[in-house]
Amino acid sequence: MSLDFTLYVDVDTGSKNNITHVVFEKNVTHNLVDMAKECGIYDCLWRPEENGFDNAGQITFPLKKGLYKLINNPDKYKLLQPSSGYGTYTGLVNFATEVLENCIEHPKCKIEASR
Repeated sequence: MSLDFTLYVDVDTGSKNNITHVVFEKNVTHNLVDMAKECGIYDCLWRPEENGFDNAGQITFPLKKGLYKLINNPDKYKLLQPSSGYGTYTGLVNFATEVLENCIEHPKCKIEASR
């Protein structure tokens, strides 16, 4: 099981249906949930709609804050790596970094988190 995190825009072309344009899409394993919760990025990545996050610009600050914690205390967070080997500290850092970079670049995009 995994999280599919997507940034997208709906384009109104005047027809009956809007066109959805995916700007960014990334997948990460659910095995990293404990680590994400501990550093404070779970709510904005796994459950944005339940926490009032509608667009990418809204999660930039909590994501920066959590990523800072994650990067600056690797020994603490590496202890939370799943024993199965599916999901790593480095994997979560890379995932969160890519999401953050895209949120900064595309702050008006809508967020979709598919679990």
